Amino acid sequence: MTPSRHARTLSALSVAAASIAVAGCSTASGSSPSDPATGAPSSSASRSGSAAPEPGGTTPIRLTIGGTTTTGTLADNPTARDLVSRLPVTLRFGPHDDLEKTSHLDTPLDTTGAPERGDPEPGDIGYYAPQADLVLYNGDVGAFPGIIRIGTFDGPTDLVADQQGTFSVRIERDR
Repeated sequence: MTPSRHARTLSALSVAAASIAVAGCSTASGSSPSDPATGAPSSSASRSGSAAPEPGGTTPIRLTIGGTTTTGTLADNPTARDLVSRLPVTLRFGPHDDLEKTSHLDTPLDTTGAPERGDPEPGDIGYYAPQADLVLYNGDVGAFPGIIRIGTFDGPTDLVADQQGTFSVRIERDR
């Protein structure tokens, strides 16, 4: 083997070893490659210390909907973490149709890395990015562009469906 060929081989081995080391570091953190609720890349990084998700990548929340309290979970994705950074918050929700209730946010949530469309399930908490609306789903709306699934609420979906007109929802961390 010539000296220049030997140097190229060592250089290639060094690059391969560095790539393996970097890949090992990224999987050693225990983070999953994507969020099961959204398919969006997940990360435990947050914009502020108060927005850090709980171990396991999600944040437990408490929702008071029209005077009734239930629990829920916010996912570990940029949009949900942005909402967590704003908690506690009280919002006015209103009817959108028979399947969901919406609340317009004055400041849009972060949608970095969000899928182009989402298919929320009844009991999901979502964000409709084109209108900056937080959404509580009580029925199956199907897949739709601009929907980002950011969490779930526990309890019967009737808790949301039975609300008439506009109503208050307080969302806070459930410690």
